[in-house]
Amino acid sequence: MISPAATEEWTTQQLLAMAARLVQRSQDRALRDLGLTHAAVTALQGLAAGPQSQNELAARIRVRAQTMGGILTRLDAAGFITRVRDPRNRRRIEAALTSTGRTALEKARRTEIDLLPPGSSEPGTLRRELIKVIASFSSPAADPAPAAAASSDSAATTFRARTPLTASEGIAGSDHDGH
Repeated sequence: MISPAATEEWTTQQLLAMAARLVQRSQDRALRDLGLTHAAVTALQGLAAGPQSQNELAARIRVRAQTMGGILTRLDAAGFITRVRDPRNRRRIEAALTSTGRTALEKARRTEIDLLPPGSSEPGTLRRELIKVIASFSSPAADPAPAAAASSDSAATTFRARTPLTASEGIAGSDHDGH
């Protein structure tokens, strides 16, 4: 355990990075009973908006398509998603939530709510501040590729090729790439 006194000299960025890692590990432990990981929940959340190709989903949540492929393979094997060929474009395969996946996502969201320790700052305040941090790093000024470029498979490839977050960076994976 890290004592509060030990963290007094840390920068805000160091505190944020450590908090993200610790929350992710706690989340993975809590989600294990549901057969999910932080990476899987992030993918399910992305698919809640509707069916998407692997490249679109990877671009949306800012991971490499290869990483997303492994996550989707595990979700498909567990029955949380299906993969279907797009009838308008036979080369395109879309992933979509199943009813089992939607139920698992709802349970995962309830689990996440319980993760913050009692007595921590008001979750609404923390949430608003984190949204500001994410928005600042997701802005066009912070990211040279336009957000609209991620809307097509070919643009998503360009988007991924820059400097996407990997599973080990804690956005959509665990320390062991979502396993």
